[in-house]
Amino acid sequence: MAFTVKTEAEKIFTNLMGTGASRLPADPVGADNRANFHGIFENNPAPTSEIQIQRSGSQLLFLTSLYPNASTSTVRTNILARIHRILNRYASNIVNYKSGGPAGGLGPMGLYSAYALANEGKFDYTLAGTTAVTRTQLLSYLNTYLNTTLLDNEFAIRLDQGKLDADYRTVVSTHNYFNGTNHACFALNGIIIQLGAKFFIHTAIKGAGNDTYTKFNAFFNKLANSLRTKFGNTRSNNGLTELCLPMGGGIYNDNNNSAVNQVRGYFPSAGYNALIVMGLNFAARAYRCAELELSAKAPQLRHVVALPTHVCSSVATELANYYKSFTAYSNQAFEIGGPNFVALGASKDNGWLDVAKNWYDYQKNGKQGPSDYNEGTFSKEGSGFLSLAYQDANDPISVTSYLYSMTWNGDHTLVNTTIGNAIKAKSGTSLAAPYYVASSHIGFKAEAGASRVLQGLAGAMNNGITTLN
Repeated sequence: MAFTVKTEAEKIFTNLMGTGASRLPADPVGADNRANFHGIFENNPAPTSEIQIQRSGSQLLFLTSLYPNASTSTVRTNILARIHRILNRYASNIVNYKSGGPAGGLGPMGLYSAYALANEGKFDYTLAGTTAVTRTQLLSYLNTYLNTTLLDNEFAIRLDQGKLDADYRTVVSTHNYFNGTNHACFALNGIIIQLGAKFFIHTAIKGAGNDTYTKFNAFFNKLANSLRTKFGNTRSNNGLTELCLPMGGGIYNDNNNSAVNQVRGYFPSAGYNALIVMGLNFAARAYRCAELELSAKAPQLRHVVALPTHVCSSVATELANYYKSFTAYSNQAFEIGGPNFVALGASKDNGWLDVAKNWYDYQKNGKQGPSDYNEGTFSKEGSGFLSLAYQDANDPISVTSYLYSMTWNGDHTLVNTTIGNAIKAKSGTSLAAPYYVASSHIGFKAEAGASRVLQGLAGAMNNGITTLN
């Protein structure tokens, strides 16, 4: 059943979020959380944490995209009040975030979107408490963020280098599941969404006629090719080009500061890859911002819709094509998907996890030996690779909802023909709309799934998509 994007988004805001002054009854907290949208205003975990900055950034992207689509002045006022509360709690934490996770992209893009909304409307945030957050303050935060390193960090350099056996590998294995799999020697999602965000914000604030823009533009053109040829595998299937992109991970002592063999790095992940699509889209929007001569003018994201012909958009589409095929085939997405186009996700029964754990039969510094990866237990409470596979088996609705983030690429058919059908199949109901996922679904990954719903609706509204199924 089709739904109107802005109506669905406003229903989520009104019934589950509100101004943030207190937790709404429809957003309960318990042993198995649902959306837990109010959790960003509570102290566990702290507002300096990766997960809380991710969540707050996603909410800011959602709220700022809903504001111009809101049905009444009352709703708009309530949206501004919630934005104000988030900024008071998170603005300085976002700027000071130094780790390598997705929070370093989602947080700044949320902060930027709040600034762009206020800047275009010529207002400050004054509706929640006595401490105002002004446009001048927000611009100062963004300039502080941009004064930190741009492309001069370890993983960005390794992305740019793309050296065989140092930055990426092609698996040579006696096991057909893995043989020929390309993978990065480090996790891809955090650094790509961070650099995509920095490219866009730098272009929107500082302009395009500078050396930084030129370097970023060249970097993302090179990255797009590396994702296809070094960090992942492509194929043609049913007339579409598909990209199967593993999470990326290294071997012990592989310049990753990791004490374990990151066996999961050989597998594609719906959660990781949806965020990579967002990061690629941010970079494509930077290019579009310059093309429309809106650089240095801080445009709202909805005014700089990336073109599908941009190389980053093309790669993002190839990632989405992979998930169209495999989500339709299995009626769910997978946190741990099959390597190199194998159809289903990892499970305890099909033996893949044991193969991955014990597989280590290609050269590394002239040595061979078994993996010493601590696999954890196959349970909700487990602390390793097997517990990620448990997510697929026991909360497929939430994991499938991760794919909503891909609407940033503007390809709404992934939602219309794939996500909705998969959620309906797994829920056993006719309900598949985002409001169902955010308000009714209960599962131990439901909070993460609901946050991705917000990202997806924000992406749809910022791309001018009005109706989804």
